Amino acid sequence: HISALRGPTAEHTGMMAVAVEQGSIPQREQAQHESQERYRDLFEHSSEMIATLSPTGQFLYANPAWRQCFGLERTAMLALHSFEELFSSSTGAEVAALFRRTLVGELVERAPLRHHTPEGRVLELELSLSRRQKAGHALAVRCLLRDVTEQKHRENRLALQLAVSQIVGENVPGESAGMRILEALCISQGWELGIEWLVNTEQMHLEFGTAWGVPGQRAEELIQRSMGVTLAK
Repeated sequence: HISALRGPTAEHTGMMAVAVEQGSIPQREQAQHESQERYRDLFEHSSEMIATLSPTGQFLYANPAWRQCFGLERTAMLALHSFEELFSSSTGAEVAALFRRTLVGELVERAPLRHHTPEGRVLELELSLSRRQKAGHALAVRCLLRDVTEQKHRENRLALQLAVSQIVGENVPGESAGMRILEALCISQGWELGIEWLVNTEQMHLEFGTAWGVPGQRAEELIQRSMGVTLAK
């Protein structure tokens, strides 16, 4: 590349020459291509759900892990108006609020979510969002979603085992111990009500034993209606 150098009055004062060695360009392009392939392979085979979202919440990219969790093909996900449509109504509103916070520059890290699938399963998820920006304006949103259901189940089981061990170790009377164990079970699993039904081997039926419920009319009403009830074999 050659160009003229000129002075203040436009007189010719010299030449500018720039030379580029072309032999290394193919190697650089090959190295860049291989780097992109490594990143693509990493994303495509990751067990974590990785996505790029537009400022309106639409999917621009989603790796296969999303399909494994939500059962939608990539084309169907890219056709969604917003990624919050994947979630149940209550969770979707929470996700939308987190997305709005990200758009104004807030970093969302491992926000806990509870998603109810159409099949009735409950998934424990963690959502991380960060904004890609230029000149203060959002270009896209990075999205990372983790399924931590099994991890939460293990933590809940350990907590429940510890609570039950402590109750048993205190030699609490039977009915009181049963109620406390039900309480520990319900709290660890996020349930509103637990009822223990006892087997009457002589009359061959189930009868009400004890119960625990969160404060409120629904749980208390069901406990009251269950007292004195027997269930035949």
